Amino acid sequence: MIPKVRIKEGPSEGSDDFIFFGFKNNSLLKDCMTKPCQLFHPDNVIPVNDFNNGFKLTISFCVEMWRLEKRLKKLKEEQPSVDLSAFFDQMERIKDLFIREGIVVKDYLEQGYKEGISLRVLHFEDDPTLPAGYAKIVETIRPTIFYNEKVIFHGEVVVAKSTQK
Repeated sequence: MIPKVRIKEGPSEGSDDFIFFGFKNNSLLKDCMTKPCQLFHPDNVIPVNDFNNGFKLTISFCVEMWRLEKRLKKLKEEQPSVDLSAFFDQMERIKDLFIREGIVVKDYLEQGYKEGISLRVLHFEDDPTLPAGYAKIVETIRPTIFYNEKVIFHGEVVVAKSTQK
């Protein structure tokens, strides 16, 4: 495990914004704490891209967990005699871990669709059964992912729109 150090970012008072960087090993951290050192020396700093890669990994993991949960629900519907409760319990524990870290996965399936919502519409299809002027999300390809209530990944959906005037 890489030891992490946090440095206050910017001059703003009361801000919780920190720059995180890690030392490649404990001896570098101990040396820096016991004698003068260069905190931002290339041997000490983890590049920002490494953090971005971690973020991408988190997003991919969230999408795959969402897909796994959908498959488990489908299996439960198709084979109700199969006990999947342990799997669903584990999924809930994993989701709780992400929620505690500020990460939330949201599926907008069957909800009304309005322009400007934080989604990527991959396809619009006509639906004559919908009321005039109404559109709804009929398929989610990937869910929307939030970090501290901010969108970090725009969900991908298919939207049905009314053909009635």
